[in-house]
Amino acid sequence: MTNTPHTLVATLENFAREVVEASDARPVLVDFWAPWCGPCQTLTPILDRLAEEYGGRFVLAKVNTDEQQQIASHFGIRSLPTVMLLHQREIVDQFVGVQPERVYRAAIDKITSAAAAPQPAAWPTDCSSSQRSSTTSTTRRESRAKRSLGRWRR
Repeated sequence: MTNTPHTLVATLENFAREVVEASDARPVLVDFWAPWCGPCQTLTPILDRLAEEYGGRFVLAKVNTDEQQQIASHFGIRSLPTVMLLHQREIVDQFVGVQPERVYRAAIDKITSAAAAPQPAAWPTDCSSSQRSSTTSTTRRESRAKRSLGRWRR
């Protein structure tokens, strides 16, 4: 497996720079896979096609868990394939097992459109606290998946 313009092979040596730090500039979809994993072989062409189709709006980082056991262990990978979407050094979404292409597409679209949208400077003064809490709450799944990557160490 080799690097292409929109994909890279993630290793212990390049993970901090090419995945974690790179997620500050654009989202990174991390595919944890292994050569012996049949479902991983099914997922690979789907993710490769999305990476090419999106033309650089995200980076696809591939982690061979047989060769990069320390990275897999750090993230607690127990099932393959596992796909994580990173943005601004945080895991913003995670998928275990092969999902339909539309699931990955929706996650990528959500984060790339959110990154492109201007952020509000402050809350409107007429917004009550109950409105703010319902507006800013995240789903339970998003809360579990959202973990900081700032402490990544080799």
